Amino acid sequence: MTHKDRIMSVYRRKNNGSIPWAAYGGFLLPSGENERRLRNSGCGWIQWTPVCSWLAPGMSHMTGWMFESEIRNVETSLRFAWDADGRAILRTYTTPVGTIHEELRQEPGYHSLWVKKFFIESREDYRVMQYIVENTVFRPNYEAFIEARDNLGTDGLQLAVVDRSPFQKTLIELCGTERLYFDFLDMPDVVEDLLEALALKQDEAYRIVAESPAEVVWMVDNVTGDITEPRMFEKYSVPFYNKQARLLHDAGKLLAIHFERAKWRLKSPARTRTSRRGGALSACLQWAPPCRLSRPMPPGRTRRWWRTSPRASAISTVKAS
Repeated sequence: MTHKDRIMSVYRRKNNGSIPWAAYGGFLLPSGENERRLRNSGCGWIQWTPVCSWLAPGMSHMTGWMFESEIRNVETSLRFAWDADGRAILRTYTTPVGTIHEELRQEPGYHSLWVKKFFIESREDYRVMQYIVENTVFRPNYEAFIEARDNLGTDGLQLAVVDRSPFQKTLIELCGTERLYFDFLDMPDVVEDLLEALALKQDEAYRIVAESPAEVVWMVDNVTGDITEPRMFEKYSVPFYNKQARLLHDAGKLLAIHFERAKWRLKSPARTRTSRRGGALSACLQWAPPCRLSRPMPPGRTRRWWRTSPRASAISTVKAS
């Protein structure tokens, strides 16, 4: 079997017991002597390409995605500044209803971008962000995906990367944890309006994704049980996952969602299949609707699970029977 066949056998639930071994190519495994040695030892390659332009503001996780968005009637600017802490990246959107900006810093490990100042800091900023979201224009990016997939061949798996779900995008990129949860209490109307606008706009993007040549769609949601409150997850994330997974499954595609760490269980109405040690999920969850939230894991059990479980990426599947 090729590297791609081994990985897809897990996703398609047809694995014969062999464990795929793969790494994020060019990201965690840069080209060079170590990369060549690992690949010669049997390591596969996982990489990703968007099949649709980004919902604005473009995901700031990686620098190259920040401006791959088209927005009607909005001016964008990118500025760099240096201080004692290094380089700051300042991204600004100017709209007919107001201006918002963020400050980003690159961290030294993954070289992803950390938000030092979020776009949303007031009620008015929600309205500006909603305007940006509603005026985003999506374009297919199929040609770039096909080129990357064909260049990779059977050495691994080419994922179609998509934006975070509305709740996780707002939590991680637009507001930050503290502000979002306080704003749910102080001004829930503007928060709900923005989440609804994000969900409606992402419906457009997923229709483009569903028609793409990709086999596996990867949502970089970075769900962490310590930050994503379970009731919020059940109310906002689960319905969105189920809706988009049904659309993609009907098109013959799989939806993979990136989970960092979850303290709670997921289950289908009929039967649950999660990891053997009680359902804590790590790294990549293949989402198969309909799923819902079950009871939380006790804190002590969660700590024991994370002390004894492998830290490497694992694939867990939750599927209705």
